[in-house]
Amino acid sequence: MYQIDNPETIAAIESDCRTFHALIESKRQIYRASVIGRITLEHTQTESEVLQLGAVLSRRAEICLYDCDAPQKGDELMSWLYLIDWSGTDGAAQKDLTGYTHRGLATYTHREIAGMSRTQDPDGAVIGHELIPMGRYTVTRVRCTGSEIRVTAYDRLHGADVLYVPTITFPASSDAVTEDIIGQLGIPGRRFVESGNLLTAEGAVVTGADDEEIICSAEYTFTIPAAPENMTCREVLGAIACMYGGNAVLDREGYFTTMFWAFGKPAEEAELRQTYTRIDEPELDESNVTLSGIICHAGDETYTRPQKIPEGAKVITCECPWMTDARLGEVWRKLCGMNLTWRPGEVRYRMGDPRHDLGDRLAIPFRNRSDLSGRLMQCSMPLTSVVTEYDGGLTEELSAAGSSEGGY
Repeated sequence: MYQIDNPETIAAIESDCRTFHALIESKRQIYRASVIGRITLEHTQTESEVLQLGAVLSRRAEICLYDCDAPQKGDELMSWLYLIDWSGTDGAAQKDLTGYTHRGLATYTHREIAGMSRTQDPDGAVIGHELIPMGRYTVTRVRCTGSEIRVTAYDRLHGADVLYVPTITFPASSDAVTEDIIGQLGIPGRRFVESGNLLTAEGAVVTGADDEEIICSAEYTFTIPAAPENMTCREVLGAIACMYGGNAVLDREGYFTTMFWAFGKPAEEAELRQTYTRIDEPELDESNVTLSGIICHAGDETYTRPQKIPEGAKVITCECPWMTDARLGEVWRKLCGMNLTWRPGEVRYRMGDPRHDLGDRLAIPFRNRSDLSGRLMQCSMPLTSVVTEYDGGLTEELSAAGSSEGGY
């Protein structure tokens, strides 16, 4: 979950009445809320049956703009959401703006306006001066119909299906190989996950809704003995992420990092009641599923954890040419620190929370139709798909993969 420290912004996100605006910037121009109609952001895993390891998971954006200069194919777009307060500010702050016309204020970005002393956004004050990053995307398609402009864009991992041609010598460390690939893909840099804690871009420890630290497998360095043959950049990055026990992603600001599956303790009754007012009735499988093991194909070798997996059990299957039996055991031990039982299904947040990320584990409230008392129950849902819809309001379609029917 994306970490926001400002209590005013958190309170606004969790309130029953709030207004979001969007801001999109490229090197050539700025798109403000007045020209942004709708934004759909998708970050999903490709496997539908169970949690993935060793995948490269790209972000996708569909953006609808009106009455403005269209972006061009290849443009890089940075997107933000922010909350505004329509109540205005005090008289002194209002007085500070009397020297500006609306046209004059429009020459400033929302970030600049938010940072002005004792001033407010001309369309409302930016709550907490907080711009929430929602991804960096490269435009792949632009369609114009009259005043409407539809833009399709992906993050830079979308282009990772090219053959990896090393520019470094081998043997090489996994860190050196990663840096070589992301440099070739035009990714601006890398953020490490260290010390077993999930960290924000600024290096702060990420905590869940229960204020507990989210513990995950730390990245580490291992040696790749020879240049990978006939492997794409995607396959190499995925295999390295598999050795860590995670998946390769770009974070909200476009930096390369590793995503690990999160966990958390059960939510309190008050938290469940608050969440229930913000969601539609979830569509859930009839029963939970439990992850029972990992099967990793490493060239001619196949390793499993545990050594004997019951027939029909739910397992993760992955490929990594550098995996060893000992390393897979370490990955499995890290995963065993999670609650490996969850309820597959989908839920629509009609009041979306822009802090949700792929890999988060949510406590989803629901009512059991067979329970005549009507009491709220909860299930655990690891997010394998996050689809965010912005159109002035904010909604989300969240899902957890892992059909309870069948195994491997």
